[in-house]
Amino acid sequence: MTDQNHTHGGRRAAFRTIAGAGAAAGILGAPYVHAQPTITWRMQALWDPGTMPQKFEERFVARVAELTSGRFKLNLFAAGQIVGAAQAFDAVRGGAFELMKTYDAYEAGKIPVFAFTGSVPFGFPESDQFEAWFYERGGIDIARQAYAQAGLHYIAPSIYGQEPIHSKVAIRKMADFAGKKGRFVGLASAVMAAYGVAVTPLPTGEVYSALDKGVIDIADRGDLTSNFEAGLAEVAKFVILPGSSPPARPSWNGACIKPPPLFPRPERGEEAAPCDDREPRKASC
Repeated sequence: MTDQNHTHGGRRAAFRTIAGAGAAAGILGAPYVHAQPTITWRMQALWDPGTMPQKFEERFVARVAELTSGRFKLNLFAAGQIVGAAQAFDAVRGGAFELMKTYDAYEAGKIPVFAFTGSVPFGFPESDQFEAWFYERGGIDIARQAYAQAGLHYIAPSIYGQEPIHSKVAIRKMADFAGKKGRFVGLASAVMAAYGVAVTPLPTGEVYSALDKGVIDIADRGDLTSNFEAGLAEVAKFVILPGSSPPARPSWNGACIKPPPLFPRPERGEEAAPCDDREPRKASC
């Protein structure tokens, strides 16, 4: 994790306010002492075990432990190991676990702006452009205001390259999408529906089986690496680029309090502790 002036580094974790705000207030009001108890949280990621994106989550967890000298421990779970990916939002709100990696657009039906903060179909062609909008043109403020409606604190995005569309059939022009069955979420659902696609917003973990069984013909799922690791090339041999989702942004989310005293606030140029107010950048995966 590095200062915002650096181009690479990790995102930060955050802390919950619901089901613990009273205890948190006591921690925050206490003077800093070295003998702090270990804090252990559970975090569910969006990715399957053993995949490259999940390895980045493992590095994040290890980095949090390193920066806090082992006093803040995150027990990491892969997608679906606690609850289904589509249920993570409500699970964190209800206190089932403290931190999640999710995709905003899953909850766009509850909070419509999530469809926009997830990704903009056929929008920014490069991840750096999306990142610039997010950090320099108010994107993070929009996201945090949206999550605050649900009593959660939005922490930071994980920005990576565009997501291709995987297809069981050849798509050579936009008109070829008409009549196809596809998996899309967020704004991409509305855009692809306008091109005649019968859209089903399936959870990420169900995309492979849906393609394999012919429930859908095409799908937007994740970046190319994670899709190939999930085996999509086995069931959908056509890859369409550019896809409907340019630089995408699964999110670090959780209900969050300000950092307790065991995370001293760094000066500019030093490494940022989890949930510091500044926004260090994370290398794309």
